[in-house]
Amino acid sequence: MFVILVWVVMLEALSLAVWPLARRVLPDAVDGGWAASRVLAPLMLALIVGVVLTLLEANPRIGRFVPSPTAIGLGMLIPGFAVVPIAIGAVAGAVWQKVSARTEEVYNTPLASGFITGEALMLLALAVAASFK
Repeated sequence: MFVILVWVVMLEALSLAVWPLARRVLPDAVDGGWAASRVLAPLMLALIVGVVLTLLEANPRIGRFVPSPTAIGLGMLIPGFAVVPIAIGAVAGAVWQKVSARTEEVYNTPLASGFITGEALMLLALAVAASFK
C-alpha cells in the first residue's frame, strides 16, 4: 500500500508541473521558436517509454508487474483532488476484498457509485451556494 501512496504523490507532483510548463512552452514550440528543439527529445522519449510499457504490459509473464501506461498518463494530467480519492478507494477495496470477498463482490460497485454521485451532488450544491454570494 505504501508503494501506491508514493505513486500518487509522485504523479500529483508531476501534474502540478505539467500544465504551467505546457502553457509556456507549447505556443513557442508551435511557432518554431527556441522550445521546438527542446520539446522534441522529451516528447520522443515519452513516446518510446509509453510504447515499451504497453508492450511489456501485454506480456503474460511480466505484465502484472508493469505499471499501466494509461494510469500513469492520466495520473500526470488529472489533478490530485481527483486522483487521491481513486487511490484511497482502490486501497480500501483491496483491503475489503481480503477481509470479506463475498460482501465486497456484492456491495463494492454500488457503494463506489454512491460515493461518486454523492461527490458530484455535493459539488453541485456548493457551486449553487457560491453563485448566490
